[in-house]
Amino acid sequence: LSCCPSCRQPLPKCYVCLLPLGSINPYTELKRHQKASGADATTAQHTVPEACDMSTLHFSEWFTWCQSCKHGGHATHIAEWFERHDVCGVSGCGCRCASL
Repeated sequence: LSCCPSCRQPLPKCYVCLLPLGSINPYTELKRHQKASGADATTAQHTVPEACDMSTLHFSEWFTWCQSCKHGGHATHIAEWFERHDVCGVSGCGCRCASL
């Protein structure tokens, strides 16, 4: 999902990985499927995961944004960003999102 199903406007992108916020990181989803099925990399590529039940997704796979500057991204990416930085990751934005 890369756009709003109603108005077809593009969804914002995570400022760290640049994937649309409506998408699930395919690498995270593959790891989750492999862990659940006990499959290794060779057998996992021959199986197709069931449609993702959103209630089973960890919070880290959802998205978050700053209430001040409105920039955001996937929750894990934003948390990792602010472990190493004090200001927003969007170029030119000086917001100190982590301190709000």
